[in-house]
Amino acid sequence: MNRKRSWITFLLGAIALGFSCLSSLSFAEQQTLKATMSWDAQGTVYVVGPDELLFQGAMAGVFYVEKASGKLNAAFGLCPVEYTANKKEKTTSGFGQCEIIGEGGDSIFAEYSCSGTAGLCKGTFTITGGTGSFKGAEGASDMIIRSTISALVFGLGSGSEIAVKNGIMILPKLTYTVPGQ
Repeated sequence: MNRKRSWITFLLGAIALGFSCLSSLSFAEQQTLKATMSWDAQGTVYVVGPDELLFQGAMAGVFYVEKASGKLNAAFGLCPVEYTANKKEKTTSGFGQCEIIGEGGDSIFAEYSCSGTAGLCKGTFTITGGTGSFKGAEGASDMIIRSTISALVFGLGSGSEIAVKNGIMILPKLTYTVPGQ
């Protein structure tokens, strides 16, 4: 009888300890924000087909959060990118990877892909990780990129260098989590 009582007491103590440990863990809280990145791009254009152009370069700019607060507001973004543009069909598609450096130097890493018409590329922006207070971050948003890059590259020859000013990336509903926050 004492053995049975000891076993039950031990089991109840282990369960209580387990719940105590679980309550002290920090679970990731999902956050949602609207953000815009104002950017300039620089790169090289290549002719890769009869009506196909390829732009390889980088976008750099400032990442603004709609509520003007938080670690990502006024963060610096740098995105190596690659876009194709079809002169005949006036279409475009692109892919990029980004580092967004927030308050205190901690970074979020993301990638995106999009397709659309000249001047408008719609797709998905996906957070793939981070450093420091953003370590383990993940999330996503629909994305819209607006720029004049497609209109400017039509007519350029292979190896032409180009700089584009005043493009924007819009993330209307970026939902993300960071473990422990």
